[in-house]
Amino acid sequence: MRLLLGVFGVGGETVELVYTAVSWITGLTGLVCFIMALIKMFQTGNTVLGIVCIVLTPCCGIGWLIGFIFGWVKATEWNFKNVMIIWTVAFVVNIIVGVANPEPYRKFQEQMKQMQAK
Repeated sequence: MRLLLGVFGVGGETVELVYTAVSWITGLTGLVCFIMALIKMFQTGNTVLGIVCIVLTPCCGIGWLIGFIFGWVKATEWNFKNVMIIWTVAFVVNIIVGVANPEPYRKFQEQMKQMQAK
């Protein structure tokens, strides 16, 4: 995509801004889908699983993954396939954008090195 945007005369900071915007949009889409999955868990009587996902997301970051996997397992039963497809596409696009634009991670690494040097 960076090459494609460069062909149209777009470069540097503009490309990074586009990647950042896409990353935010896909992240927000994933969050909305996660919340919808949590609501569906509570509606179908999987209260313990819903609470586990809520607690494990901020604690160790795997609550969303449990919700994602369980959402796919129950997608047909819950008539929830459309949401899971959207969530999967958002997740994959977010990974692709992260790989295609490593600049924010480089900046973060530089900041960490500066903090460690002090």
